[in-house]
Amino acid sequence: MSGCRCTTATRRPSSAGWTGGRGGRPVEREVIAVPGQDRLSWLHLLLTQHVSELPLGAGTEALVLDLNGRVEHHAVLSHVADTVWLDMEPGTSAGLLEYLEKMRFWSKVEPRSATEELAVLSLVGPDTAKVLAAAGIAVPEEEYGSAALPGEGGGLVRRMPGLAAVALSTPFPAGHESKPMAADLLVPRAELVDWWTRLRSAGAAPAGVMAYEALRVGALRPGWDGHRRADHPARGGLDSAPPYT
Repeated sequence: MSGCRCTTATRRPSSAGWTGGRGGRPVEREVIAVPGQDRLSWLHLLLTQHVSELPLGAGTEALVLDLNGRVEHHAVLSHVADTVWLDMEPGTSAGLLEYLEKMRFWSKVEPRSATEELAVLSLVGPDTAKVLAAAGIAVPEEEYGSAALPGEGGGLVRRMPGLAAVALSTPFPAGHESKPMAADLLVPRAELVDWWTRLRSAGAAPAGVMAYEALRVGALRPGWDGHRRADHPARGGLDSAPPYT
């Protein structure tokens, strides 16, 4: 499948999307912002991932577990502009924010919902790098590397692992990336249409949600099912995600 796909944290039902080059999709991902002097040391105590020394411009994925080691929450993190930005599946941010608020105690942090501030666009597919370059968006080289978007409106871009099938039956077409990549853009919600148009003009094209999910499953990227989280302890096999320590 050629092209690239895009995800948006819209507040309406998603029926279409994108691909980076020839695909993408609106999704309702939600966002939490954690600014404050103690943001890294505080989050380090609450998440499965080692984030106490997460540099500015870096990112990762992390879980919140219950006392029995079962997964309560999953989020993707970016450390940009003296804030840790967490985005997660739709319908899960309220519970996570409630938990974070309960765990503040004396820590110098100010967690807040940022879903009304930022919308999430995801680009995936062999043309992702070309689309981003054509749109004038520089992406860090390392996976989960994050940087501020160009312009004064805020937001960030984050390199994500590609969603190529683990066992590709055929190589990518000539001229496409040999190592797939994906990227998330957390764009100012007030500028969502402008960013959508910018990416579309750069070569991205809409695609359905099921097409995105098919790529995710083929790449063995785990999904999130909050209704079943209590039945499944956290365990290995997340080969495409960073190690949880």
